[in-house]
Amino acid sequence: MVVFAGVVWSLQGFTIRMFEHASSEQIVFWRAVSQFFVILALVAIINRGRVIRAFRRAGPAAFVGGICHLVASTAFIFALGHTTVANVTFFLAASPLFAAVIAFMVMRERIAARTLAAMLVALLGIGVMGSEGVFGGDLAGQIYSFVTMLGFAGMAVVARWGGGLHMLPMTLWGAMFTVVAGFALSGGVVGVPLEEVGVAFISGGVLTSAGAALFLMGGRYVPAGVLAFLTLTETVLAPIWVWLGFGEVPSGYTLAGGAIVFAALVGEATLRVTRGRREGPPAPAPAASTARLGSERSRLLVPVANIVVGSILLALALALIVAGRG
Repeated sequence: MVVFAGVVWSLQGFTIRMFEHASSEQIVFWRAVSQFFVILALVAIINRGRVIRAFRRAGPAAFVGGICHLVASTAFIFALGHTTVANVTFFLAASPLFAAVIAFMVMRERIAARTLAAMLVALLGIGVMGSEGVFGGDLAGQIYSFVTMLGFAGMAVVARWGGGLHMLPMTLWGAMFTVVAGFALSGGVVGVPLEEVGVAFISGGVLTSAGAALFLMGGRYVPAGVLAFLTLTETVLAPIWVWLGFGEVPSGYTLAGGAIVFAALVGEATLRVTRGRREGPPAPAPAASTARLGSERSRLLVPVANIVVGSILLALALALIVAGRG
């Protein structure tokens, strides 16, 4: 489920590039409006119309997650206004490592030495990507990308903390906050062509909401650090979609830094899988203590398959980019 969430989210950059007239602030507003109504409908259906009860069940964690959602979704749009989709998604790829640190501080989930080592390597990759902004005058894009990453890491921790679809109010809180923020940032001027409202509905209402639902359903079964890692399909596929649709080619800094980040994640996940039997299965989230996590073999199969598929897709993406330059 979490892997498919990454696939769905990978199309967001493509849809954002479809906007021709709307400003970044207006895109933030209309995506949040569409997401609000779609998530509200989902919450109502899942809870049989008891929306207020759903908010009470989610508790303060959903409110905190909503703030993280506000930060991530707003910074994401502004980042795409300053840099390439590949640059943003490679930054997001490092979010599982930062989620592991946040989870340690909030939930006392143990951080393995390999995770710390991978974080240092990922920070090196982020530094390589960020250096393009320092030396190339696009520092704002790198900062927005970094803030997006932190927001997504926070959402991963909240999803793990609460666990399950009953944390959908987190996304609903975030959509409400983002509607207000988008309206304020645009100065109340939110009029855009009708076709772009439709694009916003697809981007925010369909893709973001569907990804959030899948993400939260899978969030109760895996640790926060692994949870964000399983959405690595977004990192691999997002640059391919915009390259095919808009001819957007990432820079050498982005490719080099992204490769370092990706290598850190794949290395950490590989060590996690090979040592999983010795370390034992991860403890379930507090809200999912009675859930059946399945056999150990099934738990190991998902990250292994994701590593293999992700590596193949990344190689394909880089090959397409090189071919496009030629």
